[in-house]
Amino acid sequence: MVEKLKQVLKFLLLKKRNLVLKKIFYDHESFKSLFKKLRPINPGINYTRIGSLTDGGYLLPDDLKGIKYCYSPGVSDNSSFEEDLYKKYKIESYLCDNTVEKPNSESKGLSFIKKHLTIEDSHNTIKLKSWLKSFKSDNDMIMQMDIEGHEYKIILDTEQEILKKFRIIIIEFHSFEEIFTYGGFKLIEFCFEKLLRTHSIVHIHPNNVARPFKYKNIEIPVGLEITFLRNDRIKTKTFSNSFPHILDKPCLEQNLDFPLPEVFYNPEKILK
Repeated sequence: MVEKLKQVLKFLLLKKRNLVLKKIFYDHESFKSLFKKLRPINPGINYTRIGSLTDGGYLLPDDLKGIKYCYSPGVSDNSSFEEDLYKKYKIESYLCDNTVEKPNSESKGLSFIKKHLTIEDSHNTIKLKSWLKSFKSDNDMIMQMDIEGHEYKIILDTEQEILKKFRIIIIEFHSFEEIFTYGGFKLIEFCFEKLLRTHSIVHIHPNNVARPFKYKNIEIPVGLEITFLRNDRIKTKTFSNSFPHILDKPCLEQNLDFPLPEVFYNPEKILK
């Protein structure tokens, strides 16, 4: 019930945000350049789904051998991803969230702190660098992040060498429709430029919490689940052109699902 209320609130906030966009920013060459970088690749590795068949489940490359730890900021009442990691691969997960007292699961392999991941350390917040020092970590981990819009400042604040410690990164990006404002475009551009120095996008799945925002012939989902794989793990580098993947499932069963807009995997055709 808590998760459903959270999703409804998220939908209302995102819908309101779409309605109050005051000044549309769209520069053809800038958008074309960015979306070429966002185009998902096929890394030459099969995919697997970890977690639930709805919200809380994610697609990632089946390249989990040797990984011992996962860091998951943003727990709410769904820890199916982390439970699955431990059950299938014995990967221990470290979770943090200041909105809940503890995860709703007593599963083995989960360690929790009641703090928000942010860009400073305090009694109820923690930086990623400090969090890694507090628990076990190495140079080959997973990060699964769903922190309701705070992901952008975390990415920009975190040192490149720390991001590189994660073999696989799954991030739910919120408010992506703000790419149609100048400030939103630059924020998204800076974040992806940083992530793509060490990782490549290998999968994108839209969250169907709300319908995409449309401007001209471009549709942008308000929420995107994006999977990154560190570049040294990629076996081949061809573009992915078929979406949704057979393992993709709608985040919210009660909402109408929609496919990934073509601009994300065929920018030359759309951005004219």
